[in-house]
Order: sequence, then C-alpha cells, then structure tokens
Amino acid sequence: MNPFIWFAQDPLAALAWIGYAFILVGVAVYGGIWVFRTWTRVYIRWQKNRHKDEWWGGWVPPAREAKWLAAGCLVLAAIAWAVGALIWMVG
Repeated sequence: MNPFIWFAQDPLAALAWIGYAFILVGVAVYGGIWVFRTWTRVYIRWQKNRHKDEWWGGWVPPAREAKWLAAGCLVLAAIAWAVGALIWMVG
C-alpha cells in the first residue's frame, strides 16, 4: 500500500508505527555504540593489566570488567531484538 494513502486513512497508526521504528533504530544504533566503547575499554584495560594477579592467568577478568562484558552481551541481545522487530514491522 502507498504510505501516503495509509497515512491519510489512519494518521494515528502511521505516526505510532514511525515512532516505534525510530525507537528500535535508536536502540540498535546507540546500543551498538555503547557495546563498542565498553568492550574497547575492557580490551585496553586487559592489554595494560593482564600481567597482574587480578587478571587470573591473564585471561579471566576481575569482577568489574566481567560485569561490563556481561552487560555488553545483554545489550547485544536487545539490539538483536530491536533489529528483528524492525524487520518484522517493515516486512
């Protein structure tokens, strides 16, 4: 259907759909930026401190960095949900 006709027939639904799409794109974009910055920060800390005892064997991070890595995984799950929902809305 032509989006202009759809907007003329039901402007409230069209604007709600556009708002949901913007929210989903925002979650995907800003979540991706956050994960990139956070994991880069953890990687730099690993490069600097992996020889110290708090990084067990040089590979297992301390609790603070492990928390940020786990939070990044949750944000990636939210990004996957947002992209899937956006594809479902468009398709």
